[in-house]
Amino acid sequence: MDSLNYCREKGAPEGSNRYYAIRFAAPGQERALIGTHALYLELTAIPLVVNEPGVAAAKLDWWREELRLAVASTPRHPVTNLLQPVFEANRANLQDALALVDGVAMDLEYGTYPSFQGLADYCHATGGRLAAMLVRICGGESDKTESYRHDLGMGLRLHELLLATRDHGRRGRCYVPEDELTAAGLDSQALQGAASTPALRGLFKQQGARALDFLDRADQAITGEQRALQRSNVALTALYRATLEELERSNYPLLEERQELTPLRRLWIAWRAARRAARRQ
Repeated sequence: MDSLNYCREKGAPEGSNRYYAIRFAAPGQERALIGTHALYLELTAIPLVVNEPGVAAAKLDWWREELRLAVASTPRHPVTNLLQPVFEANRANLQDALALVDGVAMDLEYGTYPSFQGLADYCHATGGRLAAMLVRICGGESDKTESYRHDLGMGLRLHELLLATRDHGRRGRCYVPEDELTAAGLDSQALQGAASTPALRGLFKQQGARALDFLDRADQAITGEQRALQRSNVALTALYRATLEELERSNYPLLEERQELTPLRRLWIAWRAARRAARRQ
């Protein structure tokens, strides 16, 4: 399997949100976007699939070395092979990729976060680095997209963490701030249950509203020509927003099922969002 197909299967498999968002990217952006999403998913999966912290840390160290090899020598992994031109074109992308590894390493030290501030730091170190690369690949100018990158990264990561609540709970991980759990009369053990109680649904609604707020702020922060350039990211934002809205309509059954949009609905949402963004040049 060549590098592009490997990364496509890993980062943007057919029918996924990322697949439909990338379909509407500007010409020449597809390979870089696919590679970036693949890298993000390769890294963020490590703490979830590797139970031994020492082994997980060694894997992250391997990725640090591999990322540096992508510009200094010959990359060994399909993801870094695909991303080599991205790193060579702008070393800021390499720095963000290395910072993403450091962000994922936080998962090896923290299984819970006392307050939203700690969780926000984690989301910025992971989702924020992903967003920085995505926005830069799509031609975003740093002086015009700072708030957009921040809010996009926060919204994307908070959305992902919320949808994965059941899987994380079964692995003993909690991405709901402890003080908010306590205020709801709950603890992290409640996230390991089989049913979403009324108290949990109220808590999930709070988390969903926060993620939606960041996505809304990101959507409002990008206008005109920059919005047209970012149409792939605008489409991804629209898809994540629609998923959160569907969660709200179904009253957050996060411990019973994983909420997903149908492929046809994803295609429609991504096409409409990208088309509207392209018109605002």
